[in-house]
Parts: sequence; structure tokens; C-alpha cells
Amino acid sequence: MRVIRKTTVAIVGTAAVLLALLPATAATAGDARPAAVRAPAETSAVPDDDYVIGTYYFSGWYQEPNRHFSNPLINGGRDWRLDAPEREPAYGWYDDSQTVMDQQIIDASSNGVDYFVFDWFPDRPDLDDREGGMGQGGSYGLHNGLNLFRTSPNKSSMQFSLIWANHAPFDMQSLRTPGMTQAAYEAARAAEWDTITDEWVELFADPQYLKIDNKPVISTFDVQSMQKDFSTGTRPNLNPHQLAGVPEERAVLADAIAILRQKAKDAGFADVLFGAGLTQPGPSGEYVAAHDQDDDVYDFFSSYNWAPLKWTDQLDLSYHNMIRSHHDYVWDYYAANVEPETDYIPVISAGWDNILRTDRERWVDQHTPLEFGSMLREAKAFLDEHPQQSLSGGSDLKMAVIASWNELFEGHAIVPTKAEGDAWVSQVGEVFGTRPAATAPSDELASTVAAVQALHEALPSQSPTARRKVATLLIQLRLLGRSLEVGDAESVPDTQVRFITTALKTLEQSVQGQPEAWPVDAPTFLSSVRTQWDSTVAAIYGVRVAVAASDYSVVEDQDVALNLALESEGGGNATATDAEWTIEFPSSWQLAPLHVQGVAGQVNFAVPTGTTSDVSYVLDSLLPTPSTLVGSLQDLSVTAEFTIGGVDHVAEVPVQLTTVPPVDAKVVTVPFAGEDNVATIWLDNLSDEPITGGLELEDVAGVTDDLSDAPFTLQPRERRSVEVTITNTLTEAQDLDLVFDTVERGPLALEVVTAQPHQQIVPTSAALDASIRSTGVVELSSPDRLQVGNSATSSGDLEYRVVLSIPLDGIQRDQVSTALLDLTQFQYIRPGEVVIEHLPPASTITSAAYGAASSASKVLAAGTSATDTTTSSVQSVDLTDWVNVQLDADATHLTVRLRMSTITPGTSMIRAYRPAEFTPADALDSSLLRVW
Repeated sequence: MRVIRKTTVAIVGTAAVLLALLPATAATAGDARPAAVRAPAETSAVPDDDYVIGTYYFSGWYQEPNRHFSNPLINGGRDWRLDAPEREPAYGWYDDSQTVMDQQIIDASSNGVDYFVFDWFPDRPDLDDREGGMGQGGSYGLHNGLNLFRTSPNKSSMQFSLIWANHAPFDMQSLRTPGMTQAAYEAARAAEWDTITDEWVELFADPQYLKIDNKPVISTFDVQSMQKDFSTGTRPNLNPHQLAGVPEERAVLADAIAILRQKAKDAGFADVLFGAGLTQPGPSGEYVAAHDQDDDVYDFFSSYNWAPLKWTDQLDLSYHNMIRSHHDYVWDYYAANVEPETDYIPVISAGWDNILRTDRERWVDQHTPLEFGSMLREAKAFLDEHPQQSLSGGSDLKMAVIASWNELFEGHAIVPTKAEGDAWVSQVGEVFGTRPAATAPSDELASTVAAVQALHEALPSQSPTARRKVATLLIQLRLLGRSLEVGDAESVPDTQVRFITTALKTLEQSVQGQPEAWPVDAPTFLSSVRTQWDSTVAAIYGVRVAVAASDYSVVEDQDVALNLALESEGGGNATATDAEWTIEFPSSWQLAPLHVQGVAGQVNFAVPTGTTSDVSYVLDSLLPTPSTLVGSLQDLSVTAEFTIGGVDHVAEVPVQLTTVPPVDAKVVTVPFAGEDNVATIWLDNLSDEPITGGLELEDVAGVTDDLSDAPFTLQPRERRSVEVTITNTLTEAQDLDLVFDTVERGPLALEVVTAQPHQQIVPTSAALDASIRSTGVVELSSPDRLQVGNSATSSGDLEYRVVLSIPLDGIQRDQVSTALLDLTQFQYIRPGEVVIEHLPPASTITSAAYGAASSASKVLAAGTSATDTTTSSVQSVDLTDWVNVQLDADATHLTVRLRMSTITPGTSMIRAYRPAEFTPADALDSSLLRVW
């Protein structure tokens, strides 16, 4: 019996799946836009043991000009499907159509997916006329999937919700036009918001819209864009996190959300559950803290797909590393930093393979459906420990969303494909308890009947006894088939199953005892029949071997529990008996196998010391440099032997754990910010126990530090920063080992701190940095953020050139020995050659100054063949001669320009931008000139 709780969520069950297979009727096909916007009268309840799992759905697959198959600005106009035939969906390279949507609903719902989260875009019909546009109007059809879902006869099998893709050009800021006043923008914003919220409330009224306690669930792609969109426009130098902390700015956003909530209440809903997309909480939770305030703006946080390391040089590009990043730097820190009134809905990523996108680095490779299953299991363990309590008024919800169903272009998709079938989506059902459709009893039984029929036809006519026995078995199998078709779906025909099993054993004994009465190949036939029958029995009873760990990211000496259970989803009175479990550990653990008996049980063990190996995982916490964490993937094997329906079964389930050191360190250094090196050391306790110790730096002659080794305590899952000042009087850089000498575990080797010789650090001028188009127009997106993108259109007349200005006032006027310009986050896409040019010094931003002829240039990146479209980065360039020229002339600035001297239109691209958290007072946030 399943206990039903009071909290209601509109999620459907198995009965709805069966109904979805029936022919459509007028009653099941809903209108695309309901005439009356009212809350539905009833919603269905969710059992306590259910997990509410959604997946993002992108509807941008449309007939040519289909820029998601051959976008001239992203993929050079090459149809990326030619390079990835293995990604072709099982339905073919489809545009959204009713037939395809109907089948996708069946494939998703029967494999454990409860709802689609449709990417939603406001109407921007003018974008249809832009190169590479993705407007909603015309033939682009970004809402086709949503509309077809609502008219599908199968839609009762699933729910749906929306995520507003509020990035450019679908954010509010995109409503601004050149010369528009703030008052005019606010009027346009108010009108747009009124239209958007009306459309949302209409969609809320659909009976299949996802609701919790009669509160529709909706989210946004980017919390930072939301804060920028709904602001006074009077604080351009503040980043979105800072804006959220200004009451006057926050009030603009709060008033907008209040409008949405009131419209929903007027339509009969209890309220709206409004979520924000935020990739991660920040190094110490400060990003989520900025937006998670005591008001009625956000009810939960989540994200679309979290893969920030695609922008950095990485030591490990594996999908397993991505799992570590999600678990250790996102999920746990959200759980620790959101306020009690707010919830976090974890995002489970199916990967991020950008090998087809020439404008970005490839992130994830080496990922398989099995490893995707590992991430699902990690998410399940996280949900068990951190259910969403606030969204459901104090009850425990277990919601997660998968990125994504069909983002084939970006390489994160679980849609069935011709190459792998439903290997990916079936993992969802396998982990969260829904039997995949591929194991339907009728399908399995048909295979068994075919195998027995082949045996019957192979028997010689002079073996009447043998033929009679096989014919009797065939009759029993067909009777079983009729029972499954017309009988009670909740009742397993145990007697028939056991009779057939006994008949098979009798045939096997007959072959062994009277081989002369059977053909020579009878044992082979019977072996095939036995294999098919065992599979049929498993399908009939819905037997599932469930193994879950209490934690999948573990440290040495940590206690871990494995929960073991045999679950039957087929109903009926039969249960598994004589279950025996064996847990095999990796040989390096030197632990004896563990054994347990029973249909359900638990095994506890401690992770032994010495299980980590030299495998580096790069974990990024939005700090300027990635962290190198030493860890290793450990494979456990769980074997279950049990009997059901008279058939003996053996199932083996892999369990993947990652062992890591208890403490991770990440060192961010600013060489000689003033007279000394300053390093910020971020310590992260990855264990569930407090750790006490002191930091120690390697002692090297000529280098001194002020790091105190006084002991301090890191609480479980706590992240803390410690600053250290280092004076290097030598003429070369020195690497210093950093050690955390702990009471509980002894000395723990952490990172290496690099102490640079004395330098001066000069940031570029935020007020003078800009970009200039090849047409001569200077563009500055805002004084605090420089961002340039596409290099050229197909006609080749739109190139963005980056201009950087370095103040020289603080540099000593004697001869500089070395001056290196560090280019923060500068990337380029080949085949364009990139050069840096020396311009006359400029004290103001003007088209004439930034478009002037250069006096000298240096090649930053040589061009390559037109087929080379890889993304590369440039870290630094030597500008010693140019700096000395400007110093000799008593110039106040050094002005340089980055541009492409050779371009392949539509392919070549440069990116040079400051992070969204840029503040002019923070030298780390801009390109740096290092002088010594």
C-alpha cells in the first residue's frame, strides 16, 4: 500500500500511461489557448515515495532556414548533423510535429520522466529578419513543441512547465533601442511584462501544467538578467549581484513579480512558485545570498545546465569530473546556503559536448549512459537528504530536472536515438523506479513463444512424445499471454508462471535423461528458451534490483551505507525469495566481500585510507583559477541472487564512488599587489566531520611569509578563505608546497603556491576600454563590462575590435625590463589571425582615436587553414618595447587594439570580456600589465 500525503502535485501515474496508448478523442485533445483562464478543479496526489523528475525541452527544430542545424554565425554554415550521425533521434532529424510529440511523450513518461520544462521565449518577430535570428514568429516555431504537447492525445501521461529563456535577445534589456530614455524603456518593459504574464497565466490553466498545492511552477534562465532587466537603470557600475543588494533596485523586481502573483490569484490559483536560474551559489554562498532575500521574489533556485569549465583550460574533460563539480561545488553548497523559506531543485546534466560548436570549447567527453545513471543515483541520494520542504508547505518534495531532453546541438540530450535506442532515458526509470517500456511483458513473452515455436519445428516427426510436451508448453505460454492482455493489471498469474517454469525444467530433464528422443541441437534450443523465459518472468513481475549509497562522493575513513532492495513493480502476490547479496570491493581496498540475506537490507562499511590516486579533477567555484583535486573513481560490484516465479535470477549492479581527500584547496594569487605577493587560499572541507589544523608553507631561503599556523576548525562542508602575504626577494618564481597539518588526519598536502619576484601590477582602465566595429562605430556595452562577440557576418563587414587602455602613471619612469599584458578571458576561433596593435595614447573614448592607424603590431595567434575552427586562448603578450616607448614620451596611457587581420566570414570570432562580477576596484577582474 502506498501512503498518500496531503500535498498535491499534478503528476500522473501508470493508468494515464495506458490511457495514452488509446486512440485520441475529442475530449482528450485540448485547445492551444484556453478560453477561460481559471485554475483546474482538481489535481492528483503524489505518493510519499515518488520523485518528481522533469527535463528541459527545446523546440527550435524547424525547416530551413533552420539555424540550429546550419547556423552561419556559429557553425560556419556547415550542417553539424553531418559530423554527428550518432545523435540522430529515433524519429529521424525531426521538426516538431504532432506525431513526433505524441511518441516523445510515450518515450519520456514510460521511462520515468514526469514533466517537460519547455524553453519559453517572448515574441520577438523582428528577430526573424536578423542574420542568425531565432524569433518566435515566422517559420522559426520556438513554441511548436509546447503547442503540440497541449494538443497531443497522450498529454495526460505527463505534466509541463516553463522556463523563460531570459537571455539576449529574449530579455527585457533587448527592448532598448539606441537613444531610448530610461522612462521610455520602463514603459516598454511594463507593456511587455503585462503581455508575458497574461500568456503565462493562460498556460497555467492547462490541466497538465505542473502545480504544487495549486501553485503553478515557473522559472527563469538567468537570475542576473532578471535583476538587470528590472532595475532603475541608475547604477550601471554595479553588477547584478550588487544591484540585488540595493533596496531601491530590488523593489523594482519585487513589484514585477507581485504583478505575476496577483494575476495568478485572480485566475483562481493559490499563488505562483517562481524560480531563478543561478549556476551556483558563489565561493562562499554570496551569490545566492544576494538574491535569496526575505521577500516574495524567488521561491526556489535551479539552473539550466551547469558546465562553467567549458571556458577554462582543464585537466580532466570527463563526464565523471562534471559529476564531481555538480556534487561538490553546486548541490551541497546550495543546500547549505539557501534560506529556510527557499528551496533548491538540482539540475542533472546529461553532459555538454561542444565539439560541434566552433565558438566554444568542448567540455564533456567519455560519458556513457551508465555514467549518466551514476549521476542520477547521486541526485537521488541528494534528494533523499535534501528534499524540497518549502515548495510544498513543509511536506517533502523530491524534485529534480534533467538537462535536457533534446538539446542535441549542445550535446546534452536523453532523447532516444537510432544509435543507442533509449539507453539514456531508460536510466531515469531504472534509477527512479519506473519500469522502462522496453521490458513490457508482452514483448518479452512474444520472444519466448517464438523460441519455443522454433524448438517445436526443429523436432523430427518420429518424436511424438517430445513434440507433445513442447506443444503443451506452447499452449500454456499463449494462455499466459491472454491472461496478461485481459486480466487485472494489478494481478500477476502466479500459477501459470510457475507451471511453465516447471514444464521447462521437465523438458530439460527429459533431454538430459533421454537424449535419443531429441534432436542433437535440442540443448541449444532449450538454453535459448530458458534465457527468454527468465527475461519474461522478470518483466511480468517488474523485478528491479535497487542499490543506493548514502553518499557517492566520499573521503577516506567515511562511513557509507549501501541500501539493497528487490522491488516488484508488476503487482500480484508473488514476491522474490531466497535473496542473497554479495558486495565486492576494489582490490586496492583490501576489504573482504560482504554478504547479506533478505529481500531488503543494508550494508555499512568505512572507506579505507589510501584509496585516492593521482587522478586530477578540476573543480571550478567561479574563482579566477581552477582547483586541482586529487581523487579516483572506485567501482563496487553488487550481486543479487534471488528466485521469483520459480525462476532463479542473478543480477549485477555497478556502484561508482569517488574518493577524494577530505580537504580541497584553491589558491588565487595576485603577484605583488603593491610590494608583496598576496595569495587567497580557499579551503573546502569535503567531509561530513569537522577538521582542525593549521596551514604551513614550505620554507625556502629568500622567501618569507606571514602565514600563521595557528589551528582553526573547518566545519563539515564549510568553505573558508585565508590570505597570506609573501615576499620574494629572489629573481625567479618559487613554488611553495602548502600543507594543512590536521589533528584528525595528520598533514594533508594541498596546492602549490607560486611566489613571483617583485612586480608592479597595473590593471587596464575600465573607463577607456571598449570595442570598435570595423565600420568605425565605438561600442561600449556598459562602463563596467566589455564584451565583444561575432567577428564578421557572411558579408564580412561587421568585425569587432577590442581596445584596451593601460594607465602608466604609477609605473616608474626608468627603463622597464619586462612588461607582460595578461589578457583575461581572451579567446579566438580560428582560422582568423589575431594581432595586437599599438595605437596613439587616448584619454577619452572616440571613434577617431580607437580607429586610428597603428604604429606597430604583434601577432597573437597565427591563422590556420579554413577548416580549422577550434577555439584557442591567449594568456599573455610581451609589450616591454611599447611600454618603454610610451614612458619615454611621458604618455599617461598605453592604448592597444586587438583585431583579426585575416577572417573567414561567419566562422572566425574573438571574445575578450570581463566577468559579470566585474568591479572597477578589483584588479583581478580586468586584463593586467605585469611590470618588473
